[in-house]
Amino acid sequence: MANIKEALAGVADYDAAVERFMGSEAMYVRFLGKFVNDESYGKLVAAMDAGDAKSAFEAAHTLKGTSATLELTDVARATGPVVESLRAGDVEVARTVFPPLKSAYDQAMEVLRAL
Repeated sequence: MANIKEALAGVADYDAAVERFMGSEAMYVRFLGKFVNDESYGKLVAAMDAGDAKSAFEAAHTLKGTSATLELTDVARATGPVVESLRAGDVEVARTVFPPLKSAYDQAMEVLRAL
């Protein structure tokens, strides 16, 4: 893709991310590729479907940290309420605050898979 920064507009804070990755766009893009293959989101969904708050919390917490590190701002922001609900052990509340995370995650993955 010719312009990674343009491709990531609306999904990631490119400038902050590249700075975090010591100015290396190539390193950042490599880690974005790892995010595409990360299983945290799938584990979160499966654990919530099973009503397993502990496993769901662990997966959500990992997803939040990873997305924040990669400056996937909407994903990180939308994961926060899910993490906090699951930290309290409340899968039902987590389900009610989940739709913005699904939307942000789906949008990010569409962009990242095209890189």
